[in-house]
Amino acid sequence: MIEILQRFPRRLWSAFDESTKRRPLLTKCAVGFVLGTTGDLGVQAMEGRQKSTQGASDSLQTAGTRIDAARTTRIAIWRATLHTTFAHHWFNLLERSVPGSAPALVAKKIFLDQVFASPFLHVFFLPYMALAEGHTMEEAVGRTRENFVKLLQASFCYWPFVHCITFSVIPLRHRVAFVNIAAVFWMATLSALNQTAREADRLGTTG
Repeated sequence: MIEILQRFPRRLWSAFDESTKRRPLLTKCAVGFVLGTTGDLGVQAMEGRQKSTQGASDSLQTAGTRIDAARTTRIAIWRATLHTTFAHHWFNLLERSVPGSAPALVAKKIFLDQVFASPFLHVFFLPYMALAEGHTMEEAVGRTRENFVKLLQASFCYWPFVHCITFSVIPLRHRVAFVNIAAVFWMATLSALNQTAREADRLGTTG
């Protein structure tokens, strides 16, 4: 039994590694969906505990009460399709353009990623979420104008440090999966920022 338990992680990793070779994008999208879902559920659980401690009544509550499944679905779709697909092609392009893992090359990749890819990707997150929630294009653009700079500032404080690992020791075919794991923690920032924007929209509508 112990031997089976010891072999299982190795076989699981071997199957995953083989899948990234045979079906790279599909495998990465599946990983993105799973981690996007679990990440947002974890964020909602933390938010529920905070609201419960403060005595607030909200749809995001601790275990045993209602979870905002629609919000989790929106996050999971973003992570599995738009983000993962972009990251897959971007990392391949970046490695072809700047091959290698020497410190100077890693620094160059991080610089290019933060100057070009990060703003391009994040500028679509807030409008995507707003439109998926049923807001108008005008409201989506307004939410983006209000929160994009804060989102990008938070990104610059997190992703460059993550990518010191991404571009130095993680094989190219596993980089998107690694980033999706790191994004579980980043999702807390994204979800919190988007939730703040949702509350501001609600108050602006009812106020």
